[in-house]
Amino acid sequence: MEKLEAIKGRITSYEVVIEHPDGRRYLLRYLVSPSRYGIIKDAMRFHGERILKLIGDDNTFDASHWKQGIRIGGWIVRLTGRTRREAIIEGELPYITDV
Repeated sequence: MEKLEAIKGRITSYEVVIEHPDGRRYLLRYLVSPSRYGIIKDAMRFHGERILKLIGDDNTFDASHWKQGIRIGGWIVRLTGRTRREAIIEGELPYITDV
């Protein structure tokens, strides 16, 4: 309840995750106005080193299929469609900083 109180009255923000086909998923951040450019910039600016650690030597990058997400190595960075409020209620994913 404390987390819900902390976001009360704030602008809605949306969950951005990095996920692997094997089922591993980590929260990158909550963004207020997500856009393709904003997600890429934000992911690399705040979590670049951690993302590079996850993907290892596979440094391919593909943002051509935006609806499925941005492919970085074998991982995909995408919006989940959940708001921060929904994520708190349903259960938040582990932050990438916890990896």
